[in-house]
Amino acid sequence: DLGNYNQKGTIETRFGSLEELQNAAEACGNVLLDLVANHMTGAETQLRDPTDGKMYWQCFEYVHDRFWKSTKHFHPGYPDDCDLCDGNDYLMCEDVCHNSPYMFTGQLEWAKWMKNTIGNVSGFRLDAVKYYSWDMSKAFGTVGDCIGEFWDSKDDILKWINYTGNYAFDFPLYYALQGNAAKLDSAGLLCDKAISFVRNHDTDEVSQKSRAYGFILYSSHIPTVFWSDWFDTDLQPDINRALQARRSHDFRGTSTIYKTNDLIIFRNDTPVFGCFNSSSGELGGIVQAAPNSTYSAIAWGPGSQPLDVNSDEYGNVNLTAPAQGYCYWYCDSEKNSYENNYHNGNGDNEKIPNNYWKIYFPIICFMAISIIAVLCIKKVGRKE
Repeated sequence: DLGNYNQKGTIETRFGSLEELQNAAEACGNVLLDLVANHMTGAETQLRDPTDGKMYWQCFEYVHDRFWKSTKHFHPGYPDDCDLCDGNDYLMCEDVCHNSPYMFTGQLEWAKWMKNTIGNVSGFRLDAVKYYSWDMSKAFGTVGDCIGEFWDSKDDILKWINYTGNYAFDFPLYYALQGNAAKLDSAGLLCDKAISFVRNHDTDEVSQKSRAYGFILYSSHIPTVFWSDWFDTDLQPDINRALQARRSHDFRGTSTIYKTNDLIIFRNDTPVFGCFNSSSGELGGIVQAAPNSTYSAIAWGPGSQPLDVNSDEYGNVNLTAPAQGYCYWYCDSEKNSYENNYHNGNGDNEKIPNNYWKIYFPIICFMAISIIAVLCIKKVGRKE
């Protein structure tokens, strides 16, 4: 029921009408739905579970007469490990049993129905995935792109990603963002299925947000910006500068070139040098760059734009970052042919992996023509 039926004295849900939901999705252009498959609450009445004789709020009956649920579709009390979740079955409320084919198939059809009914939906954010069947999460991935909230260690999250084929939020990186700059070295899941974040609706523990956003927009495969941080008038300029720099330059190939406890400096393929400072004052470090060149800050925060700096004849240059912040340094003289091609491809960093054909297509054509020519020469030789 997304606002289709008269229940509890209203046709609209407490969030609004179905039409309003569809209009919101259309305005966004593309959305992920937050899908909670592990647990349910809000049943009308209690039922006695035959397994342990206790009463549970597991009677779900609907006016639309579809997908009713009872005690045989939930775990009783503190459930056993029947969902193959390594002892993490129970979280809260009435715990869904996905070993029930009725619940497994029903939730899958429910996900398809929501996606098709709302429109402009590409997939789902899967809530609390470590508490229910990994097979269920894998099945949701056949309906649309899925991002799992697997709040756990790096190894366990990567195991879930590999098993389900889905994306996952980068909680290891989130905790590294709370530490000093040195902890950012090789931090996080380090895979193309990782979704980095600085804040979400559940947690807000990163204090140096400018530095954190500067880092995930510099180094992460898929960074995200939380809506309330974007509408923070003090923080938004810092985020936006990093976002625009990411769209204008090739940020692949990130490597660490300088590190102390409170300052870490990276470079990437452009190269844009990324400096991240966790101390209470401005810090700088001398790195090797292009000789006799001028480097400018193309993105920074917090504070005002740092002044240009010059490298010496050997390429040594002192690159800085503001207190508890970040700075991207770039030199026009280091612009290479790849970056020129990159800008011609609309400068969208997220789409660059799909443009490899622009580089390799001429090479493939040349090889193909060469092979054909050789075969033709051999054929002519045989005829003669």
